Amino acid sequence: MSLTDSEILLLEQLIHDREVDKLFSRLTTITEETNPNYKLLFEAINSQKWGFNDKNRPVV
Repeated sequence: MSLTDSEILLLEQLIHDREVDKLFSRLTTITEETNPNYKLLFEAINSQKWGFNDKNRPVV
């Protein structure tokens, strides 16, 4: 059984999506092995309260 070109493209896209999900997970999941500097940066960014005003400009 051989795969069609469209099936191969779909499989490649699914593999790519899975790899991106793994990378994103490593950025958003803090563990004991995470670099201490990254932990501080991650906490600083997540502690900020961002919003948008009526002109769609970011406000703190």
